[in-house]
Amino acid sequence: MFWVDFKGVEKSYGVLPPNGIMRMNTYVTHPWIAKVRGSNTRLNINGNDVYQPQVSDQNKVLEITSATSKSTITTSSSSGS
Repeated sequence: MFWVDFKGVEKSYGVLPPNGIMRMNTYVTHPWIAKVRGSNTRLNINGNDVYQPQVSDQNKVLEITSATSKSTITTSSSSGS
């Protein structure tokens, strides 16, 4: 998982193991991308190459379940603790 910073530079936020879950706080101004480990191949997140959080995602925890390179990652919002 990579956060794309304000200069367009990808910042790694870790690797999802098979069937793993990653929890992170995010904001509307923080776009995210997911790539196949060891390659530049992007995975879709909610059907898009870049996941752009919405206002309704602010102050919520997104759970991203890992997927294969042929799958689409989906997010679910839940109040985090």
